[in-house]
Amino acid sequence: LDYNCLQPEVYHLHPNKTNTPFFRNICSRLPGKLAWLTAFLMKAFPLDMSQYSFLFNTTRIPVMIKDQLNTNRSSKCVIVLRRGYFYSLTVFRKDGSLISPAEIHASLEYILKDNRPVAENPVGMLTTVGREQWSLLRSQLLMIDGNERSLLTIDGGLFVLNLDELQSVDPETVGKSFLHGDGINRWFDKSMQIIVHADGLAGVNFEHSWGDGVAVLRFMEDVYRDISLNAWIKPGQPTDASIDCREFVEKLEFKLTKPIEEAIKVAGETYREWCDSITLRTLQYQAMNRKYLKEKNLSPDAIMQTAIQITFYRLHSKFVPTYESCSTAAFKHGRTEAVRPVTMASNEFVQALLRSERNFAQLRLLLEACSKQHSLLVKQAAMGKGFDRHLFAMKVLAERRGDRLPDLFIDDTYRIANHFILSTSSLFSDVILLGGFGPVVHDGYGIGYSITDERLGFLITTYRLKRNAQQFCTSLEQSLNDIRTVLENS
Repeated sequence: LDYNCLQPEVYHLHPNKTNTPFFRNICSRLPGKLAWLTAFLMKAFPLDMSQYSFLFNTTRIPVMIKDQLNTNRSSKCVIVLRRGYFYSLTVFRKDGSLISPAEIHASLEYILKDNRPVAENPVGMLTTVGREQWSLLRSQLLMIDGNERSLLTIDGGLFVLNLDELQSVDPETVGKSFLHGDGINRWFDKSMQIIVHADGLAGVNFEHSWGDGVAVLRFMEDVYRDISLNAWIKPGQPTDASIDCREFVEKLEFKLTKPIEEAIKVAGETYREWCDSITLRTLQYQAMNRKYLKEKNLSPDAIMQTAIQITFYRLHSKFVPTYESCSTAAFKHGRTEAVRPVTMASNEFVQALLRSERNFAQLRLLLEACSKQHSLLVKQAAMGKGFDRHLFAMKVLAERRGDRLPDLFIDDTYRIANHFILSTSSLFSDVILLGGFGPVVHDGYGIGYSITDERLGFLITTYRLKRNAQQFCTSLEQSLNDIRTVLENS
C-alpha cells in the first residue's frame, strides 16, 4: 500500500474476457511493458491508485485559511470510539505483524465492557464546527498538558472504528446514522470512519478532500470478501479469557478548560439543529434492474438519470443544473469530472412522457436517444473531455495570480450553471445496500443511487425547509413505473 503496489485497480470494458483468473495469469507471466500493452488491446485499463496512500493513517488537520492532510505511517493503532470516549487499539506488533483475530475480538469486548455513561463533553463534537473555529479550539486543546499525545494518536490512527449503540432496520434511521449521527461518537476529520451498530450493521463515513468513493469502495469490497471467505470470528463466539487486553488497548484522555467545555456544548446544540434540518428517504425499486435494462439495450445509468429528470420536472415544471460525478482515475492523480445529464434529448423525452397522450413507439425512440447521448457524455468525461474541471482550474489560477476574474466567471449564467440543485452520484457494488450524501446547496437534493442485478436503489437527502424528500421519493417511483411502462409497451 505504501509503495502503490497493491493489486491493481482495473476497469474492464469486457469483463467476461479480461476479469478472469486465466487473463490475469497470462499478464502476470509477461514482461511489464508487454503485459500493459496486452491489457490495453483487450480493453482492460489500469486506474490511478494514488488516493490509496491516504486511505489509512490520515487526518485532515484544521488550519486557518487552508486545512492540511497529515499521514503518519508509523502508527500501529486503530482509534475506537464508544459513547464519545477514545481508545487506542494497537493492531500491529513491533515487528510489523498483525495481532490475531482473537486478540482483536477480545480487545473490542474489553472496550465494550467499559460502563462509563455517555461522555458529558465529547471532544469529537468539535469536528462538526467551522474549520477556522475548530483550528482555534484545537490550538487551545494542544496547549493543555497531555492532550497533544491523545490528539496525535488519533491523527495517526489507521482509521476510526465507531461502536454505536443504535439498533435499527429502518433505512432512514440507519442512513442518517451513517451520514451524520449525533456527533457524540464521531471524529469527522479522519480519512475514514467505520461505523458499527450494536446489531452488527456497518457503514463507512469518509472525509472527501483526500479521495473519492472508488478507493473506499475497493476497501469495503476487499474487507467484505475477506470476512466472507474466512469468517475469522463467528457470531456468538466467546472471547479468549487468557488474553490480557491491556497490552493492546489504551484509553485516551483529554483535559478540558471551561471555555472548551462550553464550546463543545454549543457545538452539540448547533449540530443537532443541523441534523434535524436534514431529511433522508430511500427507495428500493425491484420492477427493473441492471440485467433488465441491459436486455433492453439501454444504459442503466442513463435510465437512473432520466428518472431523476422526470421526477424533478413533474414536481417543479422546469429543468435545473444537474451534476453527476464521473471518475477520471484513468489519468494520473485523476479525481472526478462533472457529467451534466440535462440534454436536449432528455428534455424532449421528459416533456413527451408527461403529455396526456402517449405514443409508446415514439417514446421508446426518444429514450434510446437519451441513453446514447448520456453514455457519450459519461465517456467524454471519463476520458478528460469534460469542461467543468477545466474552467474551475482556470478560475482558481486567476484568483491565485491576483488577476481580475474574466467576465465568464462573474456572469450570472456561470453562477446559475454551477448551482447544482440536483447533485447525484452512483456506487455500483453488490456489497453495499445504500450510499449517499447531503445536498450541496441549500435548495438542492443529494441523490445517491445504486444499480444491481436485483434492484435499483436511491438515497435522497434535502434540507427540510426547502425541499420535500418524501415527495421526491414518491414521484421518483412513479417515474420509474412510467419508464417501465414505455419499455413494456414498445
